[in-house]
Amino acid sequence: TLGTLGTLPATAAVGAGSGGKGEPSSVCVRGDGREIAVGCKDGAVRLFSVARAKDVGVGSESARPFSLVPGAVMTRHRGEVTGCAYSPDGTRLATCDANREVLVWDPTTAVVVVDKMVYHRSRVTCVGWSADGVRLATGALDGRIIVWDAGRPTCESRVAVEGAHVGGVTRLEWRGERAVVSGGFDACVRTWTLR
Repeated sequence: TLGTLGTLPATAAVGAGSGGKGEPSSVCVRGDGREIAVGCKDGAVRLFSVARAKDVGVGSESARPFSLVPGAVMTRHRGEVTGCAYSPDGTRLATCDANREVLVWDPTTAVVVVDKMVYHRSRVTCVGWSADGVRLATGALDGRIIVWDAGRPTCESRVAVEGAHVGGVTRLEWRGERAVVSGGFDACVRTWTLR
């Protein structure tokens, strides 16, 4: 059965001590459902473990079956974190920001494992992993989609789709290992196949 997490108190749990700038701007859930990453306007990525309420002594299991336990706060972005996505196996977390930067983290150590992915010309709006976890796709307001080979340490291998959406890319998702479905401000949904 599905339980409810209830309301995440943004001021107490996510934005505490950030002067209100810790307001959530993006969120993703690890594939096993046991961890949540929250990207914030202050540039931080805050991790939360999902625990059964009885394991952390909060309320009764029937009233609130789950509880969020604050974990690492990862600070490397210089702008609002606009998107985040866990790799299919949950061992990596990709994040993107309003300053055009894309980072890949090891969420267990809260360390950046891939950086220098700054090839969009404007705000990066979305990020997603291929089903096999080998490729990472990003979309931005510059209308481009960039597909990165995440297996290379510095992501030297990348392919850009110029003009994917007029006005910018707002969302993308992988279909398997070779196709990306994207949406944009042009009110279009497109599928891109890698060769």
